Amino acid sequence: AVQTRDTNLNQALSDREEALRAAEEARERFHFMAESMPQKIFTARPDGQTDYFNGQWTEFSGLSIEQVMNFGWMRIIHSDDVEANVQLWRQSIETGNPFHFQHRFRRFDGTYRWHLSRAHAMRDVNGNISMWIGSSTDIHEQKEREEELRRANDDLQQFAYAASHDLQEPVRNVAVYSEIISRRYQSQLDADGRQFM
Repeated sequence: AVQTRDTNLNQALSDREEALRAAEEARERFHFMAESMPQKIFTARPDGQTDYFNGQWTEFSGLSIEQVMNFGWMRIIHSDDVEANVQLWRQSIETGNPFHFQHRFRRFDGTYRWHLSRAHAMRDVNGNISMWIGSSTDIHEQKEREEELRRANDDLQQFAYAASHDLQEPVRNVAVYSEIISRRYQSQLDADGRQFM
């Protein structure tokens, strides 16, 4: 009985060590992957408190990990975007719905660049949120192209309006002159507009 108990205890310890080793390997794989990505990767606890930022954050912002940890990341978000960002993040934390937001981040040189940030809740077997995993991707060039396209579309609409107006003016002139001719020569024309013989 003692030998069986010792065998069971040794097996339990071995299983625990194996589980810890597997968990550590999974953590190392995640960190390697997150550090290898060109995006800014972050994780947060179920309550939304951030607990990991990859090196892209410090490289981009010039701030240390400690400076962006918790809600320190808010200091790099454009002041016009902070309130909506925080409101949407809190809403995601409360509901468990994915976070999806476009906002401007201040680079280390003071330049603001547009980013698309997303975060999804990771859930345990019971459906409870165990953590949030997110990324922020630089979409600045895309936003600039969208703005150029919007301006070109506005210019095209203004041109179309002006062209339409300019084309309508000769038609109006023809209609006015036709009316004048019709009135002036009405007594000399038949119902089809032909001159009486």
